[in-house]
Amino acid sequence: MIVSWGRPVSFNNGNSSASTIISASSWTECVMSCWNSLYCVLAWSSIDSCVLYDFGTVLEGEKLDSSSNSKVAMKVSVKKMR
Repeated sequence: MIVSWGRPVSFNNGNSSASTIISASSWTECVMSCWNSLYCVLAWSSIDSCVLYDFGTVLEGEKLDSSSNSKVAMKVSVKKMR
């Protein structure tokens, strides 16, 4: 997962219907919930919420600074080169 201060701002079809709000006791739990989900590609947390977004839902994100208290974690896949 790649973590940065930021938030999702643009969604496929103009909405975020393929997102799930979960109860997570920490940022780590929020990120791990996305990591362990088959379709989740982005976790977003701001203060006391955790939202998981499925593949194809988020089109664009906005980079913020730490004063926003808004973090995103993006799932990436790395393949070994031979």
